Amino acid sequence: MKNIKYIIMVLSLSVLIILFARSGKKTIKVLKLAHVLDASHPVSKGIVRLAETLHNVSGGQMRIDIYPAGQLGSSEREYIESLQIGSLELTKVSSAVLENFVPSAAVFQHALCFLFRSAPMECAIYGKWFSGW
Repeated sequence: MKNIKYIIMVLSLSVLIILFARSGKKTIKVLKLAHVLDASHPVSKGIVRLAETLHNVSGGQMRIDIYPAGQLGSSEREYIESLQIGSLELTKVSSAVLENFVPSAAVFQHALCFLFRSAPMECAIYGKWFSGW
C-alpha cells in the first residue's frame, strides 16, 4: 500500500513538472510564404511589410518566413498545390493561375478593369489608399 502511494505521488509530481515546464515556453507560430517574384519587386517588398506587421501586432507570437524568387518551386501552380497538401501556408499567385483551381476567381482577372471610368479616377483612388505605405 505504501508503494502505491509513493508511485502515485511520484507520477503526480512528474506530470506537474512537465506541465509547468511546458507552460513557460513561448511558442511561436511560423507560417511559410513562397512566391515567384524577385525580392526587389514592389509586391515582394509589400509581403515583407506584411510579415513585419504581423510579427509586431502578434507581439512576437507569429512569424512569416518568406521564400521569394521561386525558392520552393518553379511555378505558381506548384505553390497552390503545396497549399492544398499543407506543406505551405501562404503564397502570392496571379489571378490567372488561381482561376484554374477556383473558376470564380476569374472576376479578378476580367471584371475589375471595368470598375473605374478613367485612368485619373483609378490613380486618385489608389493614391489615397496607398499614401501611408
